[in-house]
Amino acid sequence: MPSKNEIWSAKVASLVRHGAEYGATTGRVAIDMATVRDRKRKMVDHQIATHLQNYKKSGTELILGSGRFVAPKTLEVRLNDGGTRVLVGDRVFTKGPTNNAS
Repeated sequence: MPSKNEIWSAKVASLVRHGAEYGATTGRVAIDMATVRDRKRKMVDHQIATHLQNYKKSGTELILGSGRFVAPKTLEVRLNDGGTRVLVGDRVFTKGPTNNAS
């Protein structure tokens, strides 16, 4: 998990800083937050790519955008990459806030 990634980075830094208590001698310890953020970003990018690949393999269509109900069981979606689509279904599942006109 990305949040755990940052926690582990802090844990490693803490262990290194207190290494002398365990007989490990080190020099000055510095945290490169750009590297910590880059490591987290790579983890997130990998997770996104994996999920998108799984969607493609399943045959499910993933539509990214902002939608609103325009009629019962009818969504108008403003697509992230431009344009709009109207989607109609007997059962509509959404994530996030909706305008429940259905």
